[in-house]
Amino acid sequence: MPKKAYLSAIGAIMIALTPAASFAQDATLDVPALEQRANDGDASAMMKLARAYSTGDGVEQDDAKAVDFFQQAADKGNSGALLALARAYQSGTGVPMDEAKAVDFFQQAADKGN
Repeated sequence: MPKKAYLSAIGAIMIALTPAASFAQDATLDVPALEQRANDGDASAMMKLARAYSTGDGVEQDDAKAVDFFQQAADKGNSGALLALARAYQSGTGVPMDEAKAVDFFQQAADKGN
């Protein structure tokens, strides 16, 4: 079996074996409480909201909102947020594609050990 077909088959098996609940939105995500914490400057809450909006987990998927929360967390020094922003600018997800910004955010994330 060619390697590409083998990897595709493995991927299909993994998806088939993943419980359906793992694809469901997180009904336990308390968005208003997270938004309040984010407004109070909690970078962890900002990251949770960014991931939720990025994936649509517990909220309607919105890449622009995800980037906004990643930016807020990055402004607080969160290296994971810097990496997420780099990827967003590299791919043009939620923001216009901008290789220079992507490289800058990748460098900032690397400088922080990420």
